[in-house]
Amino acid sequence: MVPQLAPAEAAHWLSTRADVVLVDVREPWELKLAAIPGALSLPMSEIGRRLDELPEDRTLLMLCHHGVRSNVVASHLARTGHTQVANVRGGIEAWANEVDNTLGRY
Repeated sequence: MVPQLAPAEAAHWLSTRADVVLVDVREPWELKLAAIPGALSLPMSEIGRRLDELPEDRTLLMLCHHGVRSNVVASHLARTGHTQVANVRGGIEAWANEVDNTLGRY
């Protein structure tokens, strides 16, 4: 099972740890509606062919709209050897509620 981080905890990790990268697995049209600055955009539909873009020496925090797609991707990455991976529970919707209420909603 992949660790599940609350959005506030994920935001804290991002602001205090240099070894953490936020990976947003939503589609480009979703990013136009709401996005977290600095996140690596790697749509779930492209993960298979873009795995080499994921840093292996950093903790990956996976994010999507509600946390379902990102959990699937995080679980896949964990099964295939990425030992430092976690899911942002509730996705960007929860992030907007708990961390940054200026984010767009959809």
